[in-house]
Amino acid sequence: MEKSESIEYEKSFITKLKINCGRQVTDSIEGMMNDLDTGKELATLYKDERQKKEIANMVEFDIKVLTTCHWPTYKSFELKVPLEINACIDDFTAFYSKKPHNNHKKLEWNFAMGTALLVAKISDQQKYDLVVSTY
Repeated sequence: MEKSESIEYEKSFITKLKINCGRQVTDSIEGMMNDLDTGKELATLYKDERQKKEIANMVEFDIKVLTTCHWPTYKSFELKVPLEINACIDDFTAFYSKKPHNNHKKLEWNFAMGTALLVAKISDQQKYDLVVSTY
C-alpha cells in the first residue's frame, strides 16, 4: 500500500532480522522489497512508453507486478472493468510480454487490493476526489 515512512529503515530492519533470525525468516520479505523496487522501474518504463504513444483519453494507470510466492494471498474475483481500463490492461500486458525476461511469465490480474480515484465535479466551485476500493 506504499505507506512506509522510509524504505531505508525497512531494509535496515530486514538486515537486522536476517542476522538475528536467519534467512528463512526474511526470504519472502526480501522478495517483497525486490518486487517493489522492480515494480517502480517497470512503472516508469511503462509510463514513458505510454507518453510516447500519445493516445488521447488515456486514464492514469498504475500497476504493481508482484511475485505470487512472496505475498499474502487475496481472494481473487472477476471484475467487469470499464473499456478504458480494459484497454490499459491489454496495453500493459503487451508491454510486459515484449520484455525478453518476461516472456515465460503470466500476468494474473487481482483486483482485491485495487483502488480508483474518481473526480466528481458538482459545480465550478465544488469538486470532490473519491478514492474507492475495487473490492
